[in-house]
Amino acid sequence: MKKPMFHDLIGGHNRPKLLFILAEPRSGSSWLLETLNSHPDITLASELYNHVLFPEIQSFHQIEKEKLGICIDYLENKLAQLAREHKKFIGCKILINQLRFISPGFPHYFIENYRHANFIFLLRENAVAAQISLVIAHTHHIWHCTKNEDIKKKKVHIHSPELYKNLERFRELKDTTWKLLEDYDVKRIRLSYEELFADKDKGIEKICTFLGIPIGRIVYSTEKKGNPFRPEEIIENYEEVKEYLKKYPQYYAML
Repeated sequence: MKKPMFHDLIGGHNRPKLLFILAEPRSGSSWLLETLNSHPDITLASELYNHVLFPEIQSFHQIEKEKLGICIDYLENKLAQLAREHKKFIGCKILINQLRFISPGFPHYFIENYRHANFIFLLRENAVAAQISLVIAHTHHIWHCTKNEDIKKKKVHIHSPELYKNLERFRELKDTTWKLLEDYDVKRIRLSYEELFADKDKGIEKICTFLGIPIGRIVYSTEKKGNPFRPEEIIENYEEVKEYLKKYPQYYAML
């Protein structure tokens, strides 16, 4: 028997509203997800399009345009399970590169299908710091820290041309994703990692105002910033990377 999908499960005024966190990797999205999930009106899943956590997504990789609907059906079935919790807002976190992983055209198709949803667009202004954090996470297999003692200085070697390639790739991803949200005129809010962690109270209040819900009994995630070190402290070939990025002033300024 076919599982009920979200749009089939609940109708009328009882239907929960959808909320998606569209995030750049290493932008504080896990902290935000856990923090918002402490709100009595919100239930969000983590990375439903993550091909590691949900192996079935592998079958969607680079699929033909006419089959993109199965990716929406997959998500709808996951959302239907969340809808049983009877919250005002349900949804999930999705990394912007996960949408592109499915198919180059899928970000457009996804937002077109969810133009009635609410979107929190979370990015990191310091794109170089985000990429360094990604290299550390992949190299040392440490993605999240919940205790101060988990925070240790992990040095990495950075391949400068690859760093620049990834910086440009994510710049394009962020620009095109935000433009899609604008083009479809969805209900959206844009936040940065830097803005959120400079004043957590203000950031969460801004999100609750955006959603039209009281700030409620928010409990901040215990997740810690895993890389509080300066680039020169953790990049083994820092001078080489610095010299390479001199050709790209917008990124050089972020070191």
